[in-house]
Amino acid sequence: MVTVTIGFTANSKAQTLATVNSSAGASIIVPMRLTEQNSLNFGTSTKQSGVAGSVVLSAANAARDFNGGVSGSLIGEPASNAVFNVSGTYNSSYSITLPTSITVVEPGSTSMTINELKIRFNGAAEDIAINEGNNSISKVLNSSGDDSFRLGGKLNIGSEQAEGLYSGTYYVTVDYN
Repeated sequence: MVTVTIGFTANSKAQTLATVNSSAGASIIVPMRLTEQNSLNFGTSTKQSGVAGSVVLSAANAARDFNGGVSGSLIGEPASNAVFNVSGTYNSSYSITLPTSITVVEPGSTSMTINELKIRFNGAAEDIAINEGNNSISKVLNSSGDDSFRLGGKLNIGSEQAEGLYSGTYYVTVDYN
């Protein structure tokens, strides 16, 4: 006995196809730019022999306060705040990172420390102290993509500080948040 089985298959498509209109986009930002307009300079000071002191440079302007055995002098370069200009994409949040102290050295001599740094933004009524744990500050660029700030601080002069021309470098960093 022979059995033959014949089968038929039929292809049927179920309605499983779905379509949606979607969107795509991209954003282009301007790289941040930081320029130094003025260098930080505490000007020229005189010091009493054997007496330590300090020079405090206001972040609001180049006004100086003298403490201890230190006083001002009109000889040499005048005091100036460091002034920085920031630019980038308008209305963007960004952060500034500053050192908590700066060391200046006179070749062949000792060093001095600049600390108690303060920053004042253009148009601000108050300074912001830069210290350990608070050396990164967030801001927002204006509608033109600009901002600027001034830097001041305290120069510490030792009791046996040698005379000379002291200098040093420090880093200021800006980046988008």
